[in-house]
Amino acid sequence: AVPAGVHAQQYHSQDEFGNYSYGYANPNSQKQESGNALTGVKGHYVAHGRRVNYVADAFGYRAY
Repeated sequence: AVPAGVHAQQYHSQDEFGNYSYGYANPNSQKQESGNALTGVKGHYVAHGRRVNYVADAFGYRAY
């Protein structure tokens, strides 16, 4: 028997200052995000072939 290939990946990291980074990828979608509670977050996601970049901070959520 041949083992199946990897179809999904994920990660998460966080430090003692509250900074974090996480993400995942699979054949249908992907997401990456990093930031902290003080400065906000920045990231992107891909769904149905469309990539959306975003920022969420003191000025609100903004997709671009």
